[in-house]
Amino acid sequence: KYNVNRVDMLELDKKVMEVSLKYFKESNISKYENDSRVTIHIGDAFKTIKNLPDVKYDLVIIDVTEDSKTNSPVESSAFFKLCKSRMSKDGILVKNGYIVDNMPLSIRTRKQKIMNDLKMNFSKVGIFKVGIPTYEETSEYKFIMCSDKYGIEDKLQNIELKKISKSLEEYNVD
Repeated sequence: KYNVNRVDMLELDKKVMEVSLKYFKESNISKYENDSRVTIHIGDAFKTIKNLPDVKYDLVIIDVTEDSKTNSPVESSAFFKLCKSRMSKDGILVKNGYIVDNMPLSIRTRKQKIMNDLKMNFSKVGIFKVGIPTYEETSEYKFIMCSDKYGIEDKLQNIELKKISKSLEEYNVD
């Protein structure tokens, strides 16, 4: 649909993929295994990104465990700089999880450092929220969008998301 030429997925733990394939069968995750445009790299993303082919990416998505201290290599200014070096001049980086006011101070402090590191690497850094019930205290989930060309303030709208949002379902662990 979007004329995607290449996808490189960096996953630290192969078990995450195995669990996803087991419990999210209806999402057709397995169809990507046989797509020649998709390459899945298992291992440390900080090391792996340095060994990717010399291509420029239009979109980089960093989706990490929300409040894990083990994320530090991929939530560092050095990693964000590496990502930016692999992005096209119009590229966008999206990272999950922004500061929630009632988080413990240690987590808020770490997340604020991440935000400051992103601002050091990109000229436009903004927050956008999506109505996804994730934690007990909120039904919104926040993402950070970074680019040197596009910003949240540009009022870009995702018309497709608005069309399908009422048909989305939540995963129920029970």
